[in-house]
Amino acid sequence: MRPITREYIRAWIVRAERDYQIARSNRETGYYDACVVFCQQAVEKLLKAYYLVRLKQEPRKTHKIVELAQQLGLPYDLVDDLHDLESDYIQARYPESFFGGPGIPYDEDVADDRLNIAKQAMAWIREKLAQEMPDE
Repeated sequence: MRPITREYIRAWIVRAERDYQIARSNRETGYYDACVVFCQQAVEKLLKAYYLVRLKQEPRKTHKIVELAQQLGLPYDLVDDLHDLESDYIQARYPESFFGGPGIPYDEDVADDRLNIAKQAMAWIREKLAQEMPDE
């Protein structure tokens, strides 16, 4: 089992921040489906960094960000918004996967909404990380 060091936690944080920037770039270039996927990934990775800090153990391998957020005590309104990101992660990658029909169309408005959800969740998690990150 990997030791949970500040360096390891920082690696998760750096990847989360990079994914958020990729999401923003995809939105600007019109790749709205990719934008929402990277929004989900950014939140997932930052949640996993916080999981390491808060629970002092590796999170299980999952893309269920709602479950992770609930375990970590995110406010209800943020958790509720994360449902969209969680379902987008599959729908945007596999458009026919949602009940056997086409996924939702991803456009500028949806991308902006998901970027906002990710931004708000990540701000809350960053604040907690700043308060609870180990000094080593």
